[in-house]
Amino acid sequence: MPNPTLTFKTEVSSNKMPHSKPLLSRVAESVYWLGRYTERAENVARFLDVNHNLTLDHPLGYSDQWQPIVDTTGDSDLFEERYGSPTQDNVVRFLAFDSNNPNSIYSCVLAARENARSVRETISSELWQAVNNLYLWITTESRKSEATDLPTLCYQVRMGCHLIFGILHGTMSHNEAWQFIRLGTLLERADKTTRILDIGCANGGLLEALRALGFSNLTGIDPAPICVANTRQRGFAAYVGSLSAIPAEVPPFDFVILSHVLEHVRDLHSAMTSLRPLLHPASSVYIEVPDATRYCQFLNAPFEDFNTEHINHFSATCLHNLMRQYGLAPTGPAVAKVVKSSLDTLYPAVFATYSFGSTTSAPVTTPITKDESLKGRILQYAGLSTDLMRSMNQHLSQELANCPEVALWGTGQLAMKLLNDEPLRTARIRACIDGNPVNQGKQLRGIPILAPSQLTGIDCPIVITTTQHETEIRRNIDGLGISNRLVSLRVQEPLAGASL
Repeated sequence: MPNPTLTFKTEVSSNKMPHSKPLLSRVAESVYWLGRYTERAENVARFLDVNHNLTLDHPLGYSDQWQPIVDTTGDSDLFEERYGSPTQDNVVRFLAFDSNNPNSIYSCVLAARENARSVRETISSELWQAVNNLYLWITTESRKSEATDLPTLCYQVRMGCHLIFGILHGTMSHNEAWQFIRLGTLLERADKTTRILDIGCANGGLLEALRALGFSNLTGIDPAPICVANTRQRGFAAYVGSLSAIPAEVPPFDFVILSHVLEHVRDLHSAMTSLRPLLHPASSVYIEVPDATRYCQFLNAPFEDFNTEHINHFSATCLHNLMRQYGLAPTGPAVAKVVKSSLDTLYPAVFATYSFGSTTSAPVTTPITKDESLKGRILQYAGLSTDLMRSMNQHLSQELANCPEVALWGTGQLAMKLLNDEPLRTARIRACIDGNPVNQGKQLRGIPILAPSQLTGIDCPIVITTTQHETEIRRNIDGLGISNRLVSLRVQEPLAGASL
């Protein structure tokens, strides 16, 4: 098998001060990747060996056991392109010897050897010999035409990697180079062993971002079957379920993500009780929710945070209080953030990470802390929303004073609120348009909801009944060549960032 052309990792931080040196020198980077690639080769060999042992109890020709091991490596798309069927021979060839697979044992050992060769003056001669011998052995094995004895292959690779790490500890001074090899080894080990679960994964966008950061053991849960199907198409394990209905086959995880989930949960006690079996004593939970203390600072539409989907409203203090009741203590202070939910809208959120303080799930003994300011801030938000709603209706009354008919673009919750007040309550609605396929074909106040492409023969003004997506809607209207007069709900500049 010819040697592959590899591009070795040479990135350094781009966020450095002027005239500063890169974070990693050439030597530090090479020894770091020496440790990481060696650990990766050992991991793949171990996966193959364990999977082979599991198949011994299955009927002859049973192949379903081999697809999950490809999924675990995060290279299922490449495998599908090159091999198709996940038979044992195909998977072993792909994970052990395929030079076009950057995570195969052969590619990892080759990369480890190249990094070791570039720093031979830094590492011990015994370490170089061990790395080079493993490379020569795996190269010879890859060129054999006969079927590979998998247990022997895995044993030899694992023993070769263990020999490298043993020589590393026994023949090198525990200086900076040694520390960087250890850093690479341990980071690779964490990457391969950390199990991450995203509850409420939607279409797998967050899982995709985590994979781009190097994580590979990723799973999602979502109540919508279509979202689960989309997540699986991205190559992730995904299950239909929710925080209150965890599938029985889902095991415990090292890190569980609840991003914008708890505000939707009606019964928080049942939800937190369901969460417990997903955690072991060393697990951590990341929780992110809308920040109710800053609703006023990001008022884009009246009462947009008081909608039918947001049942619970949290401050950082309230979130900590809830977690402590179930034995979870914050690992650090809660952090406020701003989410750009659309081109027009910024959204306040707060997040924190929690873990068990002990091996039990008993409530943390820290007393409940009352958030003295939250009630006043929510009341202030309600008052500002009332004023904004009144202003919008007055604005619409002026804009539509001489219009016998009007069309509405957007059928969300703000549109429903506007239809309960004048002037839209008594206006003649000619058409309702919505770009969301989920809403198209339904009715709003007895009027069918049309797709944008269905808007023909209507010459009345169009009210854009959303502030969150106005820019996207205007672009869509321009692209369709629609020339109707457009009426915006924005009667003033957005209040994002305003001080209390």
